[in-house]
Amino acid sequence: MYKILPFISEETILSEYKDHQDLESSYEDYVDGIELIHCGFDGHKHIRNEKVIGVHLPFYSDWLSFWLNNQAILMREFGSSKTWESFYGSSNPEILISFFQQEMDYAQEIGAKYVVFHVSNVTISETYSFDFDYSDEEVIDATISLINILMAGKQYSFELLLENLPWPGLNFTSSRLAKKLVDGIHYENVGFMLDTGHMMTTNWNIKSSEDGINYIYNWFQQNFELIPYVRGIHLHQSIVGDYLRNNLNNPIPFEADFYKRFAQAYEHVLKIDQHEVLDSKQGKTLIDFLSPKYLVYEFRSTNRKEREEKLKQQDQILYPD
Repeated sequence: MYKILPFISEETILSEYKDHQDLESSYEDYVDGIELIHCGFDGHKHIRNEKVIGVHLPFYSDWLSFWLNNQAILMREFGSSKTWESFYGSSNPEILISFFQQEMDYAQEIGAKYVVFHVSNVTISETYSFDFDYSDEEVIDATISLINILMAGKQYSFELLLENLPWPGLNFTSSRLAKKLVDGIHYENVGFMLDTGHMMTTNWNIKSSEDGINYIYNWFQQNFELIPYVRGIHLHQSIVGDYLRNNLNNPIPFEADFYKRFAQAYEHVLKIDQHEVLDSKQGKTLIDFLSPKYLVYEFRSTNRKEREEKLKQQDQILYPD
């Protein structure tokens, strides 16, 4: 099993490290390499290809209405075609193909063992209301269609790992839909990147990390046939039932401008998707049960000092010896 640190190749973050030796020395006592979010910044001085175990593909949280050309929802969410064309970079939904494909090509070029693909769709307003335009199955069907276009004629060698989120799509509330997803994709090397915090967020009754681990363990125990597809785990916790209930009962006024609403929602989503260190030793029981190939310590950090402290903390909780 590879132990992995998520890392963003962004100028401010990279500036905290002198070079690749400095970066690698900051994590090599605990993990084998990184899962890279590639922001287009030239990080060759800091990031050696052989240390990139996985690549997390970029994503749009709200992409499906653009892909389907659903003008009514686009107008409701963005206010004008000019705004959504600016947001997506085109009026043509096929730009999403190149958006993903260039990062898949990059992952293949550097020899990444896997890529992570979000299977989800949520609008700004839906993160508050939980009144969704699309069902889980509609999002999954559209994702299958998009991925099959992306994979057509390609000879990629990486594993395609599909990540769950707490929104419509893959959220591990339906074993039938999870199996439909992997069965529908025309790519042999496909599996799941189980995100523990996202799965915890789907159950508002979870009060502790132990509750969350037990919930995930029991779900996969009841849906044992899906375990072989769990190739990786994004390990963290988000215990947010009380916040979500309070937010649902006390809606806030939205900003009129789309980008101001976007910033407003970003802060809100950070409170939902907390990415805290998984603070229970029972996490090791879940890892042993699912036996993933890739274990990603996906805590949130704002600087090098915090990143190193949390990396040590998470590893010692799971592997104290």
